[in-house]
Amino acid sequence: MSNYRAPLPHYNFRSKTEKIDEEFLKSGIFKRINSRENNEIRDMFIKLGEDGYSDASCFYSLGNTKVLTLIYGPKPDSKNATYDKGKVFLEIKSLSMNAFGTTDK
Repeated sequence: MSNYRAPLPHYNFRSKTEKIDEEFLKSGIFKRINSRENNEIRDMFIKLGEDGYSDASCFYSLGNTKVLTLIYGPKPDSKNATYDKGKVFLEIKSLSMNAFGTTDK
């Protein structure tokens, strides 16, 4: 499947900070520790069809957070031959990579 980059929506910073005094923002007290500007959002990337072995897939990243979603099915259930329309069985597997970047193992 072809690569797809979703366009970022226009971020209206002014509407999110109407209650914050502009002088407070200009004073430098309201600074991010990650060096982003107050009106900047993290980089976003979306790619559909990342995995060729599943029925459907999507890779999504926002900053350093990355999510890979794989969809398989429908698969027949040997225990129950009938299916209810609209019923979904969900299995979530989480892989935490935090231990690799820290001294705590």
